[in-house]
Amino acid sequence: MRNRAPDFAVFNAEPEMNPRSNGRRVKMLLIVLAILALILFGVGFVVHWLFIIAAIVALIWLISLFTGGFGRSGARL
Repeated sequence: MRNRAPDFAVFNAEPEMNPRSNGRRVKMLLIVLAILALILFGVGFVVHWLFIIAAIVALIWLISLFTGGFGRSGARL
């Protein structure tokens, strides 16, 4: 009958399940996931439009390079 002390473990293999706190944790994780998805969608939308604007500016720069630039009447050699 010796050594009848309760089992001791540093990490409990079966944590206590509290239905209320578990439900709150799931809801909080879903909210964080939804906010993260909205942020990433917004960033993707902005980056897409910035890429289009950069392509237009690069095209204008390329055209001005071959035509002699802005404010000049052609290339002077």
